[in-house]
Amino acid sequence: TGFLQQFEKQIIFVTGRGNFYLFDIKDLNKKKISLKKINNNFLKLINYDKNFLAKGPLGIRDVKINNNKIFVSYQKKISENCYNLAIAESDLKLNITELKFSDFFSYDECSLKKNERAWAVLSGGRIVFKDNHIFYTIGEMAIKNISQERNSYFGKIIKIDLNDPKSPEIIAKGLRNSQGLFYDLDKDLILITDHAEVGGDEINIFKKSNEITNFGWPLASYGKPYGYKKINYLKSHKDNGFKEPAFYFKEERIGISQIIGYKMNNDKLRYLLTTMRAKSIYFLNFLDNEKIEINKKIYLGERIRDIIKINDENMYIMTMETSPAIGLIKF
Repeated sequence: TGFLQQFEKQIIFVTGRGNFYLFDIKDLNKKKISLKKINNNFLKLINYDKNFLAKGPLGIRDVKINNNKIFVSYQKKISENCYNLAIAESDLKLNITELKFSDFFSYDECSLKKNERAWAVLSGGRIVFKDNHIFYTIGEMAIKNISQERNSYFGKIIKIDLNDPKSPEIIAKGLRNSQGLFYDLDKDLILITDHAEVGGDEINIFKKSNEITNFGWPLASYGKPYGYKKINYLKSHKDNGFKEPAFYFKEERIGISQIIGYKMNNDKLRYLLTTMRAKSIYFLNFLDNEKIEINKKIYLGERIRDIIKINDENMYIMTMETSPAIGLIKF
């Protein structure tokens, strides 16, 4: 697992285990990238526990840069069998040699799950910026029905004021594990990817509302429950008081991950979607009724966790977990 961000003419690469690296964009034209380690206090800040952060799905959940600050979303261990998410921040300067992190956002609510893998892979943790706020996805962390509980942050999207992060606002609920988030500035909407169980992975659209938007989980889903669950999900979201997904996959084993802009001056091929289990990239059209459709699919044979566009360049870089490697695509 790893996440990427561009800063000036360099790329910051952060592994799922909390290692920070830097490389020059010009190195992307070479056969081998030269990674330079960035000194930082991140592991010290979070009281690093190698038995926690080093396990497969555990660790960093997103990395984003805004106004010369870097924000890192990560899975936090509060105490034994008490886990949630948090965000750390550090100033960024040219000629990066060191990052000094401090706490930006955390909360006290616990997952209280002994099965670490189950809660870890359902933790969400994506970040986007809009109007001096962070919009932050927090997964259900394998806690049944918590996504519908108004007073819990689990299974929600919360809005955090960059100048006052202590009082976040819940703006959406009914989500399971949102591992993709993108703000479309021109249309003023946020796209959210969300995992279902067996089939039914969703792309949802959030628009500004005076009420909390409810996407329906775990009551409504176009997927099927795991075999050991004796339940039936509601299918129509709208007929049951929830917001319909803009798109959902009928296929199983998609593992929907990040969504970003592609051809943002057009509704055709407007977005690019990555997947983990399907090991593919999908190009998406935006429809007039705020629905999404697939334009085309490219199979890469790699689990893709994160992808970014290089500014002013017609190329994209991504973290590929199957190899593992950093991949480059030019269009």
